[in-house]
Amino acid sequence: MHILIGALVGAAFALALVAGAALLTRKKPTLTQVLLAGLGGAVAGAVCSATLGASGLLGATTARQVVAFGVGGASGGSAEQVADNLVEGRDVGEGVLRSAGVGAATGVVSLGTLRGTRHVLTRVAPALVSTNGGGNLATRLLTAPVPGTGTGLLRALEEEPSEDSEDLLPPALLEGPSPLEEPEPPVPLQGGMISAFGF
Repeated sequence: MHILIGALVGAAFALALVAGAALLTRKKPTLTQVLLAGLGGAVAGAVCSATLGASGLLGATTARQVVAFGVGGASGGSAEQVADNLVEGRDVGEGVLRSAGVGAATGVVSLGTLRGTRHVLTRVAPALVSTNGGGNLATRLLTAPVPGTGTGLLRALEEEPSEDSEDLLPPALLEGPSPLEEPEPPVPLQGGMISAFGF
């Protein structure tokens, strides 16, 4: 069960990153990008969960956590790249080593993010963070190991925007703040100006 939960949460995490990258870059992701990110996230989450075992993060040493997140990220990144190569008609192995390296690094970085988030959750909502490795489904989903793969984000940043892509942000946010008005001049008072110090 923990491997399935890891896969589901990994896919959801990857899809959230694609949505975030789309908002930041103002580029609409293609269906292929979304599906590839979901596949990579699912593989990463499943491999990481399987590596950690049923006790998850709580039952693993820091070294085991780093290895699990690194291997999970590398596996997810590789799976995503192989699938992308197949879809695009490229050689199956093209860019797989690069994706595995980026995935491993991103996986380890996401471990730090998860540990920080877990620390905050234990302070803000301790009931959500189980200390016994079990817990209900909501607890297991919130604390599932989710290594990032990084390849979907890299792909989104590398691609040029298409001419028919629409802005994803509302026009008011794209225009920026309105220019500031000129301040009113100080009011003269019987032959002098009022200063900030009252002289």
